[in-house]
Amino acid sequence: MRKRVVIFVAFLAAAGFVAWLNQGLWANYLDLRKSERAERQRLEAAENEYVKALESSVKAGSAVGREEIARERGYLRNGEVPLEVSLSGERESSR
Repeated sequence: MRKRVVIFVAFLAAAGFVAWLNQGLWANYLDLRKSERAERQRLEAAENEYVKALESSVKAGSAVGREEIARERGYLRNGEVPLEVSLSGERESSR
């Protein structure tokens, strides 16, 4: 019985010593995972920005797209009257 207890205590001491030695390795591993996650998020944001720029470029390449961009910026053609919309939900008669 005494021999088993000594072996068990020695095993626990050895496991504790190994865990203590690997403490720095785990810290490095966790730092590496954190930086990898941050880099992945940065890459995803850059990819989304690239897609937006590409869509904008394609949109500006067509006549319909250029007019849509101009309308978003408030451009009106000569003699065109802006459309008025009531936000209260009531219908306004134009008569």
